[in-house]
Amino acid sequence: MKKLFFAVSTLTILSACSSKPQRDDAKIKACINTYLTTGIDKKDVPKIDSISINSADTLTEKNCLKIAMDRKYDLLKSLNAIYQSKLELLKADSALLGSLQQQVDLYKKHGEKFDETSLKNQTEKIKTDSAEIIESRVSADKTRNSIDSLGKLYNVADSVGFYGYFIGASVHIHGSDIETGNYIVTKDWKVSR
Repeated sequence: MKKLFFAVSTLTILSACSSKPQRDDAKIKACINTYLTTGIDKKDVPKIDSISINSADTLTEKNCLKIAMDRKYDLLKSLNAIYQSKLELLKADSALLGSLQQQVDLYKKHGEKFDETSLKNQTEKIKTDSAEIIESRVSADKTRNSIDSLGKLYNVADSVGFYGYFIGASVHIHGSDIETGNYIVTKDWKVSR
């Protein structure tokens, strides 16, 4: 009798844990529609004919945070690549500026006039490049801080309970091609990509 009771209670617990929440496709489509049309100028709002759900998987909070962290890591990787390329460009521009400055000095030494517009233009370009490098570094630092914050949340996140859906959807826009994409729709009906 004890073995039968143990088996029945184990099956009951397993079935309760493995049951998926009922998916509300109409509400999911409405949320995706709202997500795609909110925050856009009225003239730029796409006319969506329909949205079809191609796939849907359930996610835990830990899964959602992992997806967000992966995206942030990809963003950080591209920001670091941009930073490196801008840094190399700045080094080349600095060498060119040094060369132009030497030319100006030689012309002045020999008492000849030199058109300093190229020197002024190069100086302005270096100022612009320097500002872009600082901006690039700030973006990378913000992304790194965001990854750290997500990592802390990830460590304490629920890895069992239902948190949302990972939706693969096709959006049919009037007069345009079908756009496919992946969306995360949380249980409180918030959408992200």
